Amino acid sequence: MTIRGRFPYTVWPGHNRFVCRGRCITGPDQWGVVATAALVLVPSGLYVGIPIPYLLENRVRYGIAGLVVFLMLFAATLACLVLTALDDPGILPRQQQTDITVTPNMRLRLPRRKAFEVDGMTEMLKYCETCQLYRPPRCSHCSTCNNCVERFDHHCPWVSNCVGRRNYRTFYLFVVSCCLLCLFVFAWTILYFVFISQMKVDKGISSNTTAGFANALSSGPTAASLIIVIIAFFGAAFTGALSVFHTMLIWTNKTTAESFKYTFGGEPSPYQPKGARNWLRVVCSRKPPSKVKVGATLDGKTRDMIQVDWRGLAADAEAADYAYDDGRMPLPTPEEARKLYRRPSAGYIVSADTLPRVSSNLSLTPQPLPSIEESLDGGAE
Repeated sequence: MTIRGRFPYTVWPGHNRFVCRGRCITGPDQWGVVATAALVLVPSGLYVGIPIPYLLENRVRYGIAGLVVFLMLFAATLACLVLTALDDPGILPRQQQTDITVTPNMRLRLPRRKAFEVDGMTEMLKYCETCQLYRPPRCSHCSTCNNCVERFDHHCPWVSNCVGRRNYRTFYLFVVSCCLLCLFVFAWTILYFVFISQMKVDKGISSNTTAGFANALSSGPTAASLIIVIIAFFGAAFTGALSVFHTMLIWTNKTTAESFKYTFGGEPSPYQPKGARNWLRVVCSRKPPSKVKVGATLDGKTRDMIQVDWRGLAADAEAADYAYDDGRMPLPTPEEARKLYRRPSAGYIVSADTLPRVSSNLSLTPQPLPSIEESLDGGAE
């Protein structure tokens, strides 16, 4: 039984993997998110198992604060990681081939770009051969997942999924919350080292805190806490840099792909809003519905934007054929022939006999056109 809200995983054309019988979607490199989860869970388990019990027993206020704040940041980090990794990033559904057939002499030329007005700006939309659609502005085809993704930012191996229009917010919040979690765990573990070193001095086991710290490291639990410090330090450095980078991208209304590809040539992004308004829009706006779940439909504007007008192209091609056959158009020059005989892309299916005739005084039986070699020879003469 087909259930609305699931992804059509049994007939999915991309490289994605699915969880819970099509309820969740992720990329083909699923081990990346497993490694990321392990890097979060292992130091978190050590933190809860070593510093927190000591602080709750000897420094109650610090222990309670360290546990409560940790649990909030840990829950936010893990939730954002799962939502980013197992959600549709904004995949556009591939367009189905039409049932029209191509005739050998039909000059069907699909424009590789088309102009479309979006929010008052005229955008040049690029055609995607794989998905057979015109990509909306800021949309790109991910070679890893083999899908066109709206407002494509990048494919992130750490979350095993694309980051796009629908999951960019949870990705950004994951990076920020993970940075805060690493900083907090690092600071509280250092505080644990200070307290346990001072305890060694107070008990007369060591003469100073440095000697007390060295003495504390001789015990297994305290030595294991060094793993927490090392992972938290490098985690905070990495996620901190990412947090600053993506905050700058949000502030200037750019994506990672646009930044790395130098899309705007050093000029500011033409898209609005910018600054704090765009930050609030990214963090607080409602997530748009998925376009690829079972039962999902495309809105009229998106449909007009991405779909190809096959019948309009076929009518133009048929008109060109009849004009050639009727002798009202000369044979192509060598340069024109190279363009006219350019190999069409896979999936072009158009049939002249299923379309209305252009004019009653034109020939209804198209004649074979000369080969490209004959056209080139004729042009040379």
